[in-house]
Amino acid sequence: IAIIAILAAILVPNFIRARAQGLLTSCKSNLKNIATALEMYSTDSAGRYPSGLGTLAPNYLKQGLGWSY
Repeated sequence: IAIIAILAAILVPNFIRARAQGLLTSCKSNLKNIATALEMYSTDSAGRYPSGLGTLAPNYLKQGLGWSY
């Protein structure tokens, strides 16, 4: 039983790290897909982005970037 506990203590942090890395990779992929979709929209709309684009960013982020919506 002690051997199993030692192996679990060694492996569990690795599994947690691997799961976190998977979530990060998934998030990056989603952000890339959103950016690609926005660029495709812009290309089809004479360089304009969707009018509601400002609603995607939270208020604290808008204030930090100096956006005025």
